[in-house]
Amino acid sequence: MGETARTIRSREGCDSSMPEIVVNLYITTHIVVEDSDFYNDDLRQNVPELAQLVNLLERPRIDKQEDDAEQQCAICLEEFGHSIEDSSVEVVRTNCSHVFHESCIFRWLRRCADRQSPYSCPLCRCSIFPTSHMDEE
Repeated sequence: MGETARTIRSREGCDSSMPEIVVNLYITTHIVVEDSDFYNDDLRQNVPELAQLVNLLERPRIDKQEDDAEQQCAICLEEFGHSIEDSSVEVVRTNCSHVFHESCIFRWLRRCADRQSPYSCPLCRCSIFPTSHMDEE
C-alpha cells in the first residue's frame, strides 16, 4: 500500500518528502451460529422428561386489560395473545412468577439441560420449579 501511495504522489507531482497518510483498516467479523433446536417444534418428542417438567408449570390466563408487565414473553419478546393465531399459544408461569410462552421456556430448559446447568429463570436465575417437584424426579 505504501508503494501505491508513493506512485500516486509522484504522478500528481507531489514532493516525496511530504508526509504520508497512513490508513489502518480494522475488520470485525461476527459468526452467526444457528441453534437448530430453536426452530424445531418437535423438541418435546425428543425430551419427554423435560416436557413433563414443563407440564408442572402454572398456566395463567393472560388478560388483555391487565398491566403490560406480563403481556410479553421475555425470551422471544413477542406479546401474548394479541391476534387470533396467538389464542392457541400456551403461556406458563414459573415458580418465580415470570411468564413465558411454553415453547420458549421449553427451549430455555433444553439449553440448561444440554449445558448441565440448573433449571433457572432466564430473567432472575431463580429455580423455575418448586423444589418438591424437583426432588420427585
